Amino acid sequence: MEENSEKQFVRIISIVALGGTIIYRWESIFGEKPTTIDIFTVSLLAVLILYPLFKEISIGSISIKKEIENTKKEINGKIDQLKIDMIATQTFNPTINFQNPGISDKAIDQVTKDIGRSVSDAIAQFAVKELKEDELGKVDSQVEYVFKTRYLIEKELRRLWNNLDFQYDKRRIPSIYEITNSLAKSELIPFHFVNSIKDIYSICSPVIHGEEIDDKRMQILKEYAPKIISTLKEIENLNK
Repeated sequence: MEENSEKQFVRIISIVALGGTIIYRWESIFGEKPTTIDIFTVSLLAVLILYPLFKEISIGSISIKKEIENTKKEINGKIDQLKIDMIATQTFNPTINFQNPGISDKAIDQVTKDIGRSVSDAIAQFAVKELKEDELGKVDSQVEYVFKTRYLIEKELRRLWNNLDFQYDKRRIPSIYEITNSLAKSELIPFHFVNSIKDIYSICSPVIHGEEIDDKRMQILKEYAPKIISTLKEIENLNK
């Protein structure tokens, strides 16, 4: 592909200017002690002159430019992976990492007793009037939608993850970050799709923790969450 006229004009003017500079500083450049500026000037002139040769070189039916474009795509994939790795130490982990696998069947009876004793003590201490179930408060339909969205996304991700039989520390539940990262590295789902899942999941997280959700974020959830969940279900079906 040829350079557009504006870029070509700028390149030619630059070559002429640099050529004039080299002629003017000839003795310094080709003397015993050329300066850093002299070396930079010569290097820049060489780059400008040789630029068209390196822009696209064809050997037989193989285009170097095409190979460069393929390399760029691979690099972009690595960048996406790096972004996901960075999520671990930034905003994603604090809201969705769970450090234990829940209450075991063996411990559930004792835990039930501990909860009962603790709650009874707290009620007595604060003179709490116990509310009936219908008095506890209503959950907005939008909040229910957010909970449902996050639950279904996580359910599908964990199902995919379990099907691939990844090795992990059984003493704790793997986070959604770990699951999506593993699925992307296994090439089951693309890195860019992982980023979209993360974004939708992050929109849900503040609501899960008791915050409100605005209309714009709710609209994003309703538009894209069903598509993400449907896609995850289809990936599941393809890998049965």
